[in-house]
Amino acid sequence: MAKFKAFDGRELNINNFYRGGHCFLLVNGPSLNDYDTKELTRPGIMTIGINNGPAAFRPNLWIMADDNTSFVKSIWLDPKITKFVPEGKKGKELYDNDKREWMDIKVGDCAPVVYYERDYKFEPEKWLTQDTLNWGCKAHICACGYEASGDELNSKKKPKNKTCPKCNEQRYGKYNIMYLAVGLAYHLGFRTLNILGADFHMSKDHTYAFEQKRHRQAITNNNNQYIEANRRFDTLRPIFEKAGFSVRNCYKDSGLKSFDYVPFDQAIQEATASLPPVMTDSWGVLKCDENTADLYDRKHDEKEKAKRGSQGGGMTLDDFLRMKGK
Repeated sequence: MAKFKAFDGRELNINNFYRGGHCFLLVNGPSLNDYDTKELTRPGIMTIGINNGPAAFRPNLWIMADDNTSFVKSIWLDPKITKFVPEGKKGKELYDNDKREWMDIKVGDCAPVVYYERDYKFEPEKWLTQDTLNWGCKAHICACGYEASGDELNSKKKPKNKTCPKCNEQRYGKYNIMYLAVGLAYHLGFRTLNILGADFHMSKDHTYAFEQKRHRQAITNNNNQYIEANRRFDTLRPIFEKAGFSVRNCYKDSGLKSFDYVPFDQAIQEATASLPPVMTDSWGVLKCDENTADLYDRKHDEKEKAKRGSQGGGMTLDDFLRMKGK
């Protein structure tokens, strides 16, 4: 089970908190804007966002790993979003993305924040059982498990030869926030995870669901990460299935091929199947359309009806007691 901590350092046992539930993971590709995301505000729908994704849609849960100043301040200041953050970020100052200046607020001042620990070695057989969340591999570690050392490394502690001597492939390093988010969903107990916005291809004019330019090298790096992510998720899929963890992709034209396609409408329907139908209230908010009349006085009314029955007509006292299981 993963280890989580509260703002004051206390351990939080929130593993399986959402046991057996459905969840939607928003991974920020431009295709995210093609969905009717109001459906994600339905009762019964849980969402996980990553990085600056809340700029496109406000999720219930959010996870990050990079420099905290890369993310808009509203995420940190919004108490409706439960934020999962590496513990080492606790004392970091926040940055005002509007005023372009430092804020007199630190990550640890925000609420609610849950701290987790990352690990940096891809070990598929341990992925769902270790007490850390995997972020990929450090620059000197290959996805096959080989760790370069000594004379194999340059001054920046990266392999001089990008080709791994063990697997003869170029699979060193490559962090991906998506690994952390998928691992988080499993440890929190979700057993059906629907992925939105996994375009898995980037270009100058096709970056994210929110406004964000990327330079040429960043685009190249991201596209290389997508290739490797497919390989790692291909390895993980049978492990997920054995554990009863179903991961699906709601974007038919996605570059993420490791998981089966499921239409967005079907995923919404399955996630809300146990709940009453929804209606839109006068404020435009989706809520369950269900009968609440007389619920508070139900027991009183039943007793009164039973009394009247014992006096002739209506429900008898014996009927009332049988109804109560006595």
